[in-house]
Amino acid sequence: MSKFRQIARDWAWVREGVWWRKNEKVIRKSVEMIDKSPEVT
Repeated sequence: MSKFRQIARDWAWVREGVWWRKNEKVIRKSVEMIDKSPEVT
């Protein structure tokens, strides 16, 4: 049972990584916009 739990957790990490890679450009762009905005000190 613990082995199944380990696999499930690893799969969650894999899916998270896939999501991050898909949205990396969007995230970077929004981070750059936040960095460039004058209100942020």
